[in-house]
Amino acid sequence: MVFKKVLSADVNFMDSLKDRLRLREVNSVDESDVIIAFVPITSRAGTDIESALKQIPQNLSRPVVLVVLHHTSDSEFVTPDSSLIVSRENVFTVDCLFHEDKGLLRCLCNDKALKAVTDHLNSPEIFKRTSDQAEVGVKSIFLDEDIRGGRYGSKIISRYFMVFSR
Repeated sequence: MVFKKVLSADVNFMDSLKDRLRLREVNSVDESDVIIAFVPITSRAGTDIESALKQIPQNLSRPVVLVVLHHTSDSEFVTPDSSLIVSRENVFTVDCLFHEDKGLLRCLCNDKALKAVTDHLNSPEIFKRTSDQAEVGVKSIFLDEDIRGGRYGSKIISRYFMVFSR
């Protein structure tokens, strides 16, 4: 099932990362070294982020990149810093803007988020975890956990599994 309300904002984000990090598909989370999770804000950021993080097991030894998708038509919208909400270890958080009719917006906020994720995945911290490997596995998932029944529904969607080469 495709989460149509975000018009493939997650796919656009991963495609942009693919251009920067040379991604290719793998088959499972067990093969991954990094999880990239996409969370649309459907009501309140804190509640939605907390619900999404509950879906990612805490006992994973791999880092998580949490891409928080804020719905707006304003490409200059200033988002709250979602990383201030996330206290869980090994979770790197960025904020992005999307519109349900336009998908991922072309804007400075999204450019900064892509650069931040690229820099993070190329950082010594991530690199030392995977330095004995030629490739680093990335599993990309889409999380939508709105148990209050918001406009986007309640489901988890696994879109694809990715690996990038250094």
